[in-house]
Amino acid sequence: MRKLLLITRAFPPQHTVAAIRPLKFARYLPEYGWEPIVLTVKHGQSWMGGTDASLLEELSANTRIVRTRTIEPPYSALSHIAGDRACRRAPWYKPLLQMCRTLFLIPDDKIGWLPFAVLAGARILRQQTIDLILA
Repeated sequence: MRKLLLITRAFPPQHTVAAIRPLKFARYLPEYGWEPIVLTVKHGQSWMGGTDASLLEELSANTRIVRTRTIEPPYSALSHIAGDRACRRAPWYKPLLQMCRTLFLIPDDKIGWLPFAVLAGARILRQQTIDLILA
């Protein structure tokens, strides 16, 4: 069976629309001769939306999932930059918050996963013979 490294930030138990497509890839790829190895983030504050652990039951028991850390400022921490509640209701608050995200989190607010994903991906590539990478 050929091996595929599936790199995705969104994956169950994260319950978002973005997590469904990689889940279905990982579920059905073995039927076509591909063994998926999923590289994703650990559950944490950076997850938007809820969780649903039952989604993982769709995968076969031998699907390998590698979860790594990420460093992403929680949105609540960024909101403290602008101050108290009265300040958060001010019309300039949301544009200021967006400007902080844009200036400091380049290219986007998920950049904190990059070093952990690269290290884990390199480790997987050393340990396994990967035929294809899907990111």
